[in-house]
Amino acid sequence: MPTNIGKFNARFNLHNVDTATKKIFIDIEVQAHNEDTRFRISDMNWRFLVPNRNAIKPNSVKFDQGLTLHGYVPQTVDGQTYHSFYEPHSTTGSKDILVSYNVELGGQGYLLSTTEWTSVGRLSFDIEDTTETAEFVWNKRADFPPTFVGEICDNQLFAATEGTYENLRVCLGDYFPEDAKSEPTGRYDVRFALHEINAEDMTVAVDIELKADCEGNEFYVSEQNYRFSISNTNAINPQSVRIEELKLSGLVGTPLGNSFYGPHTTNGSLAHIISYNIELQGGPGYPLVFDEWTKIGRLTFDILDAAQSFELIWHKHETFPPCFIGEKFEGRLYEAQEADYENLVVDLAEEPVPAE
Repeated sequence: MPTNIGKFNARFNLHNVDTATKKIFIDIEVQAHNEDTRFRISDMNWRFLVPNRNAIKPNSVKFDQGLTLHGYVPQTVDGQTYHSFYEPHSTTGSKDILVSYNVELGGQGYLLSTTEWTSVGRLSFDIEDTTETAEFVWNKRADFPPTFVGEICDNQLFAATEGTYENLRVCLGDYFPEDAKSEPTGRYDVRFALHEINAEDMTVAVDIELKADCEGNEFYVSEQNYRFSISNTNAINPQSVRIEELKLSGLVGTPLGNSFYGPHTTNGSLAHIISYNIELQGGPGYPLVFDEWTKIGRLTFDILDAAQSFELIWHKHETFPPCFIGEKFEGRLYEAQEADYENLVVDLAEEPVPAE
């Protein structure tokens, strides 16, 4: 019996934003996950969502052109030439904000690289609102309908294993500056960053970091309430939390003048849920940019069992109590929009992480 070993990574790549026709062009790209999982790729059904219907018109997907995996594709590997023919690509099955991009193989299959991305094909979409942010989000194996990538091995077809998926976000306002909004546009990414595991003191320290999600959504941050859950209270003690204020502490200079942030607190924390709170008490706030993380504060917890692991899980807007990030714009306070949240898994049994 043949043994299939294929495992793939997939990503979107922005090819172009055509400002004249108000279309966006996206390439679908694939590679083998690592050297041990290289394989010959066969049939493909790439499934993904374009969830912001204010940015991209639903049902507007069009096949633009096939790239590497299109038509007759000869490939020479170790002196042997392999012949593949990939049938005309289609978007059959696409509906509303769901895209199904389909490719069928005839032949021996194309051997994927681990060091270079292979371009499958290019799709176009109609832009609805040039001031919005377009998102392209993969449907993984656990979603419906799922992405399928086939492997051909000894003339038999198998399902390759999924590796990593890279979603894509495009701030359309970066390409249409003349349409920029004269209103708040703040949108943020937030993450945890492991600072230190101190085996001697039996403590673990984690930083909270914040940034704008893209250039068109940079903003001045005001009040903040960071809410998250601790998955395993046998590993660390939530009630032991201590705060070290970092960048947004006290008097902070900005291009628009000085701002003053009040003392950071964990008021409102309960059981396994932490509420980390910061109040802007005066000034314009602090400017968040898209290409640099701002360290907000450091939280330290006592370790109860160094043989265990735990996860810090953000409370998005649909989870109570939710995170809140404020924006100050032209003297008024608004709520910024949420974008990406990065949770953190910490295995305390691993080697201690020294502080930088």
